[in-house]
Amino acid sequence: VREGGLEPPHLSAPDPKSCVIKSLDTQIA
Repeated sequence: VREGGLEPPHLSAPDPKSCVIKSLDTQIA
């Protein structure tokens, strides 16, 4: 189990933009 395993995978994304894009995708969807 990794540190921050409680956080959703998109928060652990290496690219901050990825997190933003995923957030927008979720809101649009």
